[in-house]
Amino acid sequence: MGLEVAQYGDTLYQFVIRWGYPALFVGLALEGTGAPILVEVFFAAAGYLVSIGLMRLETIILVSAAGNVVGNLGGYALGAFGGRRLVARYGRYFRVKLEDLDRIKERFGRLGGRVVFIGRIIGITRTPTILTAGLVRMPLLSYAAWSAVADLLWCGFWASVWVLFTRQWQSFAHWARPYSVPLAAALAVLVAAYLYFLWRRFVRRRT
Repeated sequence: MGLEVAQYGDTLYQFVIRWGYPALFVGLALEGTGAPILVEVFFAAAGYLVSIGLMRLETIILVSAAGNVVGNLGGYALGAFGGRRLVARYGRYFRVKLEDLDRIKERFGRLGGRVVFIGRIIGITRTPTILTAGLVRMPLLSYAAWSAVADLLWCGFWASVWVLFTRQWQSFAHWARPYSVPLAAALAVLVAAYLYFLWRRFVRRRT
């Protein structure tokens, strides 16, 4: 399973490397529906493309946020027209239960659109929040506005993190060239640990 996740991640990475901004838009749109996608891989690839001058950070943020908003609207439609029946039948693929919808629905009554913002920033309640917004027929313009603000901040954060990481890694690689063998061994251990983390997350999302 760990190998499958690694191959899956590499496929997503190469997708962005090959197609650039359109791939980033499509990937973040799919993630925006609440689908369990390793979205960090998209930002990692984008960070690399920035480092070689093929992408700009500002454009990455705008394109990824726009894709996320489009996906959020798609998830809203799923909740509005599929409702509880959709979650009862397919919720296990998104790690969403009917109880999650009931809990988020109660929060909508207390907090309104702020639930959408919090769900995007925190991430854990993202999928049930998107579906529940459609289920309770939250005003669409309000939903889109809260989603846009949250998506812009969230995408800005992750895009900036990966661009900064890529730049720092290149500087570190130049400095560490004389120590390449032991550092390569340490990096292999870290990569293995990260792949294990992705595998565990992938398994939890499928159960």
